[in-house]
Amino acid sequence: MPAASFSDIDALADVMTTDRFEILLEPTAPAGINQTLALRCQQIVIPEEMIEVVTLQIAGMEFSYRGRRTYDKAIGASFVEFSDAALGQSVRSWMQNIVGGESHNGQSKTQYAVTGTLNIFDQSGNTALSFTMDNCWPSQIPQIQLDGTNASPFIMQCTFTFDRLSQDGVTIM
Repeated sequence: MPAASFSDIDALADVMTTDRFEILLEPTAPAGINQTLALRCQQIVIPEEMIEVVTLQIAGMEFSYRGRRTYDKAIGASFVEFSDAALGQSVRSWMQNIVGGESHNGQSKTQYAVTGTLNIFDQSGNTALSFTMDNCWPSQIPQIQLDGTNASPFIMQCTFTFDRLSQDGVTIM
């Protein structure tokens, strides 16, 4: 292949930026936080996927073969919490309903798991990528460090666990 020319490079599409996205939970999450999540989400991590490598040594030579496909079934997100503390209270309430409070007699999965959608937009605001998370629910809120030495927003992190991730109706995880 010859070296790339100016016209080859100039014909490439614009880059997709990492700052135009939203996360939605449908039907509205049990704690009623769908719009709150979409507006307050600052960061989200698309789960890793990989194919394991199986290494085999035969007659002094080493060969690599594909193994099974593995992936994380969790998506981490960071949200800005405002002075009403509504987001954290809503997610904690949802988690409380999942496990049933002190009795630990929680709900069945059909009552607490929802469908999550992660939309990533292009520069024009059109959906460039859309991922669907089936049976999505909050599984972890890590420790939140408060810091009295500087002024910064309260960032709440949350991990959502899901059973299946698909894109355009095709299961990818």
